[in-house]
Amino acid sequence: MENELNVLVSSALQSDLIVAIIVLILLFLFKDYTVNIASGLAFKLNKDFNEGDLVLIDDKEAIIVNIGLRQTKFQFKHKNKITWKYVYNSRIPWMNISKVIYKENKGSKNEE
Repeated sequence: MENELNVLVSSALQSDLIVAIIVLILLFLFKDYTVNIASGLAFKLNKDFNEGDLVLIDDKEAIIVNIGLRQTKFQFKHKNKITWKYVYNSRIPWMNISKVIYKENKGSKNEE
């Protein structure tokens, strides 16, 4: 009876160990993917930045088009061209991003 109990406990521990090893392997394989998802969720939940906001990225104006789970899409306007830049969310914390909260229109006829 005692021997059967030891076998059951040993078997349970071995299966738990196998599951833990598989989980660790999967986490290692999908590390970049999970980091991008975690960063994307953090950026999306950050109330300072929202889709549609005008921002400065390295002193260039851009609009946040979409904040996805893995990447964020920014829209840049240069002369008569509009380009979209896709940035992996894991890179966003190291980018120089500033939110534009007021844009002065130079030469506006409504100035007083």
